[in-house]
Amino acid sequence: MIDWRTGSAVRRAAYALAAAAALLAGGCGRKPSDGGGRQIKLAHVLTDKHPVHRAMVRMAELVKQKTGGALTIDIRHSAQLGAEKELIEKVQAGSIQMTKVSSNALEANVDEMGLFALPFLFRDEAHFWKVAEGPIGREILAKLGTAQMKGLTYYDAGARSFYSRRPITGAGDLKGLKIRVQQSPTMIRTMEVLGAIPVGIKFGPALTQQLEKGQRVEAAENNAPSYWTEGHYKSCPHYYLDGHSRAPDVLVMNANVWQSLGEGERTALLEAAAESAEYQKRLWKRETERLYGQLEAKGVKITREVDTAPFIEALKPVYQTLGPERRGWVERIRAVK
Repeated sequence: MIDWRTGSAVRRAAYALAAAAALLAGGCGRKPSDGGGRQIKLAHVLTDKHPVHRAMVRMAELVKQKTGGALTIDIRHSAQLGAEKELIEKVQAGSIQMTKVSSNALEANVDEMGLFALPFLFRDEAHFWKVAEGPIGREILAKLGTAQMKGLTYYDAGARSFYSRRPITGAGDLKGLKIRVQQSPTMIRTMEVLGAIPVGIKFGPALTQQLEKGQRVEAAENNAPSYWTEGHYKSCPHYYLDGHSRAPDVLVMNANVWQSLGEGERTALLEAAAESAEYQKRLWKRETERLYGQLEAKGVKITREVDTAPFIEALKPVYQTLGPERRGWVERIRAVK
């Protein structure tokens, strides 16, 4: 994958040319079945039962409705077209037009996306949404343009918490624990500071299998819907709700394909994305609370009352080693009331 922060102009041009070629070849072209409509292919790694997937289905319905069928979205779920890193590369190259990935997966492309992974940066959910839906969040989305992508919206991914094959009662239990983390430098650094052993495994069946074996990896961290829909609770029945980070999901589109759309289509797509994000927030809250009950019924031990103070103290080195630019962002985020 090309790192767009340091990649040469030649390589950036190569991606742009590849995207243009894909577009001309029909990557976002006419559908023969409807006599002239355009179809966008959207791929992601979550199952079709996940609330984020259901929100994107809602978005596709709204886009079709708002454009009178002139623009449609074909959604491929469950990593049918690759893991998140691969999907980002495919969107940049234009072989698919849209993807939904975690903000953590985008850190390699846009450094500011890693801000969401910083541990305990947000005071609570309300603070997070004031940042994400305010000037700072819009500014970060706009930076995706440097990576040949258009950021459309954020989806709620809740707070990430640890789950393990063995009980977790505090920060000390993470020392030496092999924990699957996303390939985000910030997430990896966080695990290392806690004394854990970060392990990179693609999200999906491969991770589920490795958690079942308990050799390469013994634990992971994620939100309740992903913990449930992937079946990770079966091998990791100890869920510790520390809520160490709030990394949202991000809906992105190839920048050239975005520019190829008509003004009305772009408006319809942005409106549909925003409406689906609001729908997904409501769905997420209902689903998360329902799943806690489902998990407990399956025998999962959920630790809800977590003392985060020891974690915050232990993770101070993560903030002490930040560069001046990222420290500036942190100050701006913390200043949001």
